[in-house]
Amino acid sequence: LAAIATTFSRGGALMTVVTGALVLREVVRVLRPKAVVLGLSFIAVGLVTFLSLLPSAYWDRMASLFSWEDTALSRRSTYIVVGRDASLRDPVFGSGPGTFRELYAGSEEAQRFAREGRTTRRYAHNTYLEVLVGTGVLGLAAFLGILLCADLAFGRAARRLEAAGDVSGASLVRAYRIGFRVVCLYLFIFSDAYHKYLLLSLGASQVADRLPAGPTES
Repeated sequence: LAAIATTFSRGGALMTVVTGALVLREVVRVLRPKAVVLGLSFIAVGLVTFLSLLPSAYWDRMASLFSWEDTALSRRSTYIVVGRDASLRDPVFGSGPGTFRELYAGSEEAQRFAREGRTTRRYAHNTYLEVLVGTGVLGLAAFLGILLCADLAFGRAARRLEAAGDVSGASLVRAYRIGFRVVCLYLFIFSDAYHKYLLLSLGASQVADRLPAGPTES
């Protein structure tokens, strides 16, 4: 929370809220009602105290998420326009991996936000859009298929472990699944199909899917 607050990261703040909601859903599912109420009370007090200490500049920064007068948001909206046009020109196979930056630099939208001494070659800040532009519908379908297989693998592993009585193992797998899903959401605002947490999660999903059912003795 301190890192999110001190960096004024709007995307980080959004992902923190999503992560908190997913974790809360998991906690409510596995803990007793009294423990949930008590825990939420302590968390609420701590969170309110923390939020009250944040400077007004932080809240002004967060409020800009809902204002199209914000330059960064206006510029990012042009990424979608350029990506849409590029994908319509080469819908099946795309224009080539990693070509979005060059396509954007040569667009009229890029010239609108050009600043002296700054490059107009920009990432799409959306991994899925970058994949679509670079590899077309076929590439995007393959990429989404890989993500879906990983998510399903986590789900199968958690259900199998829970059915075998390994509650701790199932909880651990579900925690990794939460992390993976948050990474997938984060890719909507960040361009990196080879993000280290994404690659680690893909590997972890296959390890989880091969875990032996039932608690092991040390």
